[in-house]
Amino acid sequence: RGHEASTMGNAATGNCDTEKRRCLDVSESTGVKSRSAAASVITVLKDIDAAVCDSRDTLNMSYLLEWMDATSCLAAERHCGRSAVTLVMDDLDFTENYCALLKRGERCILEGKVTRAFGSSLEVVVRISVAEVHSGTLRMVGNAYFMYVVLKTEAEKAGHIKVEVPTLVPSTAEEVLEYGL
Repeated sequence: RGHEASTMGNAATGNCDTEKRRCLDVSESTGVKSRSAAASVITVLKDIDAAVCDSRDTLNMSYLLEWMDATSCLAAERHCGRSAVTLVMDDLDFTENYCALLKRGERCILEGKVTRAFGSSLEVVVRISVAEVHSGTLRMVGNAYFMYVVLKTEAEKAGHIKVEVPTLVPSTAEEVLEYGL
């Protein structure tokens, strides 16, 4: 399914479960009720190779959608420090020439970031770009918004405990704009 590398924020990731535990530990020990949008950023790099291309050497869109869902889920889970599930994907928007950009031999870059958090729900944007390996040129391909809900543990279900995600604190003008949409 293509060669992949991923980063969480600026640090390389090893084990996603370790990162989730760290987020939970921080939240539980410090009583964090809010987090910055920047703290949720996940960047996933995927090489577009023959295994994920169609007969025209263009990325099969089912793989791109799978990668987008995985990236957005990692951002949601990083923000709240617990398991989350996709509720819906909304506002999928591609550039006119996206197929010409997603060619075999290029690198697909997916960046996920929480844009809103409320109750037990989160909104995550995934921005897709492609890096032309030979020239180093980075081009925007598209973006999509995903809605997530966090999953309750068995104890929370049994105790009818209300679950809330940490609120989002936008800190840049772009984050404030996304938060207000």
